This record gives sequence, C-alpha cells and structure tokens, in this order.
Amino acid sequence: MINKLRRLIKKYGVTGTLIRTVTLLVDKSNVRQLYKYPLYRFSNDYYIHRQRILISNYLSNKFKGKVAYGPFKDFILNQKKSWSKADYSGMLLGIYEKEVLDIFIDSHTDRKLFIDIGAADGYFAVGSLVGKLFKKTYCYETSEDGRASIKASAKINNVAQNIHIFGHADKDFYLDLIKFGVDFSKSVILCDIEGNEFKLFNKNTLKMLKEALIVIEIHDWHKNGAKNFVKLKENASKYFKISEITTGVRDLSIFPEIQNIKDDHRWLICSEGRHYAQTWLKLEPKSDVT
Repeated sequence: MINKLRRLIKKYGVTGTLIRTVTLLVDKSNVRQLYKYPLYRFSNDYYIHRQRILISNYLSNKFKGKVAYGPFKDFILNQKKSWSKADYSGMLLGIYEKEVLDIFIDSHTDRKLFIDIGAADGYFAVGSLVGKLFKKTYCYETSEDGRASIKASAKINNVAQNIHIFGHADKDFYLDLIKFGVDFSKSVILCDIEGNEFKLFNKNTLKMLKEALIVIEIHDWHKNGAKNFVKLKENASKYFKISEITTGVRDLSIFPEIQNIKDDHRWLICSEGRHYAQTWLKLEPKSDVT
C-alpha cells in the first residue's frame, strides 16, 4: 500500500494525490469495488468511469431523462436505477447495446411478446413497450432492487399493465410462461445473466423454446466459459440457426446535441464499460425441426 502511494505521489505529485484522496472520501459510489480494491479510485479506470457518469448526467439533464433517439424514443429512464448510471448516455441516444436493438427492430413485426431474463432495471423490458416493439413483456430479475426498479419504471412510463415481473429464472422458467399462455413462436427472448446462461439453456430448455427467437449475451470469460460456449452452440444447433454477433460501429455524427463535447469525452458515450468486445448468440428457429 505504501509503495503504491509513493508511486502515485511520484506520478501525480502531492497535490494530485491529495485531490484523489478527497475524491475517495467524498464519493460513495462503487463501494463494493472500493472495498475489494482499495486503490481503485486512484486508477485510470475509475476516472474514466466517473467521466462517463458526468457525461450521462449532462445528457440526462439536457433530455430531461427521456430517450431522445432510437426505437425506445420517449422512454423515461428511472433516475433511481440500481444499475450503473454510466450507461445512461448511450441509452439516451439509443445506441446502448445497439446490436440487440437492431434484432428487435428486425423481428418485432412477427413477434409481439418479449421475455427478458436478467432484466436489471428494465431498460429493454420497459423501453420496448414504450417503443411499441412488443405488446407484452415478461421479466426475470434475481435482484429485489432490480425488480422494484422495473416496477417503478413501468409505472412512470404508463406500461405497467403490459409487464409481468418474476424473480430468479431457473432451468424450468418456461413453465411460468406456459401458465400465462405465452406462445413461444411469437416471442423474442433476451438473456443476460453473467455466465449462468450456460446452465439455464440446457438441452431440454432449448427444445422447449425451439420456436422462440433467442438472443443470449455470452460471458465466456467465467471458469470453463469457452468450453461451455462450445457446448451451448452444439446443443442449440439441433433446433436453431446460430449467429454470433459482436459489438459493432456507432455513429455519433448524427447527434447535434453532443458536437460541442470534446472528442476524448464524446467517444466515451460509445463505451459500455466492458473489459472485452461483447458477443451475443442469436438463435433463430429452424423451420424443419419438429
């Protein structure tokens, strides 16, 4: 610890180190990260994260907390969200996880039901209702805070009557949906559960959902992740046509509201804070499978 502080003083000087120390004391965000990594707030990663939050706050004020572009236009973001507010800027401009949004746009004319597994604060679940991409959404979210945030977001956006909120999704989660009369041939499923996708989508679950269009955010950096990813694709190939989609391009030139922001800051709007380029698995039902 002392040696690291000496390096910080050498790099930033005494004044610079003191400023970072004050920030450390007054800023209460990322407490868990701070507890695990005491010098996190002295790192470049932390200051990039803070800059992303500042940009998000700027755009949130500018747009009054309402999505200004993209398929979720006019969606009011919940200002008390439990997820990271650093992603707000991309959400407000309609470019957050654009790859997923593009799939929604391409598929929503034939599929009017949306199932969101790992729904977090309900950005996709509620936003897709506001944007009239789907008629009903069904959310699974383990976190109690997340479920409360989804409920609040649905209420302020006047779509609460069209959303159903469940807790943790286990391998038989589809039974809940069958009870609600969900037709999987009319459904789009999005899954983002931090590595547990490999347990959830076993052979039987894939068989039961073989008529659904499924998008899975892949977290193969977890233990045995690469091996499990290969197995998932092998199991899915019996029922689905498989596509791998990775993070693509973002065009910020179409947003006049951000042209006066410095380049180094403006391009942070494209960041989703990931440690690697994201991959999604898109599973499209095979028409010849019974």
